[in-house]
Amino acid sequence: MDHSKALENALVEGKRRHPSAPVQHHGAFANSVAYLVTGVSGGYGGPSCREHAVSHNALMEGGGQQTVVAGMNAFVPGPDTVMPGRWKYDAAIAFADPICYGPLSDVHHQCYRSEHCFDEAEVDIESLKKWRHQGGTR
Repeated sequence: MDHSKALENALVEGKRRHPSAPVQHHGAFANSVAYLVTGVSGGYGGPSCREHAVSHNALMEGGGQQTVVAGMNAFVPGPDTVMPGRWKYDAAIAFADPICYGPLSDVHHQCYRSEHCFDEAEVDIESLKKWRHQGGTR
C-alpha cells in the first residue's frame, strides 16, 4: 500500500471509530498508521506527542531499546521488532488506535518533553501541563 492510500484509509477508519475525536487525534492516527505500513512519515499535520508515542512504542516492541545519540532519541531494534515499513495495515490500525485516541501515558509525556511536538489537541495540552514530572501521573 502506498503512503497516500494508507493515510487516506487510516483517516477514514479513525473517523469511523472515533467520530467525535479532535482533528489532531485523527491526523496523528493516520500519520502513524501510514508510517508503520510504509516507513514514510508525514501527512496530516503534526507530529504530536501521540504520533511520536506510536513510533516510540513500536520501536520498543520486540525487545527494542531506547538510547540517546547526539542529544536525540534513538532506538536499537530488538530481535522481534517489526520495523516501520513492514507492518501489516490491520496490525498498524490496532496498534496505533489506543495510543492516538486513548488516555495519555508516560510515553506521551516523555515525547512531549523530548521531541519536537506540535499540533496537539487542546484537551491534550491541558493534560500534559498538569502531568507531574516526578511520578508521571496527573
